[in-house]
Amino acid sequence: MAIEEQFLQYASSKPGIPVFLDKWLERYEQLEYLGGSIVLVDLSNDEKESIAALLQVTLPGGSEWKISFNKVKKALDKSNYEEMDFVKMLELHKGSPFYFKKQNKKQEKESYLSFLEDLLDMYENQPIYSFIEKVVSQPTSFINIFKLWKEDKDTLISLFNAINVLPVFQQKTQLLIEFLENHLKDPHFLDRLAYQNLFISILEHIFGFDEEDEIIKKDFLYYQAGLISNDVSNFVMICHLSAKMEDIHLAWQAMYDLYEPWIIQVYNIRQIKEIIVPKRVYILENPSTFRYLCLHGKQNNMEDCAFICTYGQLNLAAYLLLDILSKTSATIYYAGDFDPEGILIADKLLTRYPTISLWNYETDNYYQHLSSKMISEKRLKMLDKCINDQLLPICDALKQCKYATYQEALHQKYIQKLK
Repeated sequence: MAIEEQFLQYASSKPGIPVFLDKWLERYEQLEYLGGSIVLVDLSNDEKESIAALLQVTLPGGSEWKISFNKVKKALDKSNYEEMDFVKMLELHKGSPFYFKKQNKKQEKESYLSFLEDLLDMYENQPIYSFIEKVVSQPTSFINIFKLWKEDKDTLISLFNAINVLPVFQQKTQLLIEFLENHLKDPHFLDRLAYQNLFISILEHIFGFDEEDEIIKKDFLYYQAGLISNDVSNFVMICHLSAKMEDIHLAWQAMYDLYEPWIIQVYNIRQIKEIIVPKRVYILENPSTFRYLCLHGKQNNMEDCAFICTYGQLNLAAYLLLDILSKTSATIYYAGDFDPEGILIADKLLTRYPTISLWNYETDNYYQHLSSKMISEKRLKMLDKCINDQLLPICDALKQCKYATYQEALHQKYIQKLK
């Protein structure tokens, strides 16, 4: 008979020892190693005597008895059970092997890494391959994938399969909800933030995203993948621009002839092959300034001018339109508010489109038309992100003066410059 079995046979014949072992069993499962202490409460005198004899100690007083594992080990080392494997004995007492969380986590991790390695074999020479390769090399950076794998690995595989057939790889475009329905059987698949974040991370890895502007990131990456998620509510306002499909686009041309401002959506921009521009195009941040200059242009038959309004922050529609315009012969200008937000819009435009020129963006105009609106230190701190040298004098002026100047105050200045 093994020494562990001998000990248990002895323990079963002594009052208190089985309770003593139950406590150590519980403690070992909590700690996942031998150590710490147990507390025995309300033992009978017989139970105390049996445990005291095992530990070779005198009986304690009181209703509680705290026993450290070090005391147990020292006692056993001096007994006939010196060679006993305490853990093996506890397993026999329990009646089944120990299976700890740490062991479970280790096996789970090994299974997950094996899953990723299988994906590398499955997706060799496919678009998703390089992303899986990145996950394998940096598993701790993609904990969200591990969590989704634990939850439903089949859905995760379906998502990876969908990436390999993005419309852009067939030189096509498709509505996002149609794509999700066709390949993931759920048009609302990306409503769950965990899957949406993973989807965006994969697209960013494949297509890249150089902008810091998180506001447009999602729509822009979808567009690069050939997916249209928001092509009717994502818009920009224009005036006096025409366009062609195969021939002149009648709607664009009608609004051009009327010299009326109108809203164009991503949908409209996607339909055309060419934009017909006058010599000068003015991009304005503020809609009231845009409307004021459009009316002036119409009343004065200024055929060589066109106007665009971004409504503040640039969105996908604005970028798509400017991507086309930047390839034309038109001279493009930008004018915005003299505040941190307006300057950072100008900074983004100059960085992405180096041929764009600033319009009436001089420190003289800033100082001459100061508002009573003071800029907080938190907003002024935003100016540290500005990287274009042309804008740095204005940044310095704002930091020193701390007041904004808005486009509405420069309307007459703009009219003079238009002439």
